[in-house]
Amino acid sequence: VRLTVDGQARGEKPVRVPAGQAVSVKFPLSGLAEGLHQGEVRLATSDAMPIDDVRYFAIDVRSPPRVLIVTDDANESLYFRKALEPARSFAKGESPIVEINSADWIRTDVSSFGIVALLNVAQLDPPGWSKLADFVSQGGGVFIAVGSRSSADSYNTPPAQETMPVKLELVHDQPPTRLAVGDKPHPLVARFNAWGQSDLADGAVMKYWKTSPTNVATLTIMNYADGQSALIERSTTTTRSGRVLLLTTPTHYQGKEIWNELPLSWSFVVLAEEIVHYLSGSSDIRLDFEAGQSVEIPRRAADPFTLYALADPAGIVERIAVDARDLQVVIPQVRTAGPYTISASAPPRQWASGFCVNISPSESQLD
Repeated sequence: VRLTVDGQARGEKPVRVPAGQAVSVKFPLSGLAEGLHQGEVRLATSDAMPIDDVRYFAIDVRSPPRVLIVTDDANESLYFRKALEPARSFAKGESPIVEINSADWIRTDVSSFGIVALLNVAQLDPPGWSKLADFVSQGGGVFIAVGSRSSADSYNTPPAQETMPVKLELVHDQPPTRLAVGDKPHPLVARFNAWGQSDLADGAVMKYWKTSPTNVATLTIMNYADGQSALIERSTTTTRSGRVLLLTTPTHYQGKEIWNELPLSWSFVVLAEEIVHYLSGSSDIRLDFEAGQSVEIPRRAADPFTLYALADPAGIVERIAVDARDLQVVIPQVRTAGPYTISASAPPRQWASGFCVNISPSESQLD
């Protein structure tokens, strides 16, 4: 079995396959530069049915999304930040995590950030909430964790409700409860569901904000054991808008008044990482399709492109025109197996990506 990436051989392994059985082969793959990479895994020895001797794949290597943490007290961001950045190992000391005080929010340029996290922020003024709403409308992701500082009077104002999924009602502090994990089919908790375990439920939640719905569509991703909502998503009407998540208890453990023990669990590290992955949209990226399926490539709110160039495995280029209001580029029923590239240009901006297509495994099941 031979592995090829970007036209270069990256590995070869001999495999003995007993009759009627399957064998798993693993190739370590590292050192890929940022950007799109395409490759294949191919049987070096063919047989009488060559169409299933190769499987194509695509990999999109990306830098970690830049996260802007907004807080009133730096001590209250420690656990969340360390979950995303356990060691200062980034080149030249550069980190994708930047932290500011809430007083500096309105003056901060957020154009280079993919995610904004408000951690136990007491309040924002109307221009501050409007700036956050504009960030979401341009495709940014927002994570809000409320706690002892959070003021319902600020979070329930009309400018705040342009971003918030629900209204804050009152603080629940009797009796203590726990977080329920894995009871809902959502991409954010897919890893917990696949593992079948988590220790988030081992930590007590002493206090949380009770909420009330508004006329905005929402989805509860996690509940507390008492049935109240813990992690809530604001459902957007357009895939080009960003995502908003609200955690009704804070992400810190310091202080005189402890609201929960969640940051003390190993699962908190996974939860923080999955929140960032989900808000950045990286968990939605699909690069592998089966022949006969339609390929849908999301378009971001800031994309200026209306003409795309699609190159098939034979190098034949097809032009695809889209309306500026379209939410995605649709390539109907791609039938030829192999690697594809797609690009667009609107000077001075350029964009390129790709995907791969394989035959359905059922096509070689002849029994």
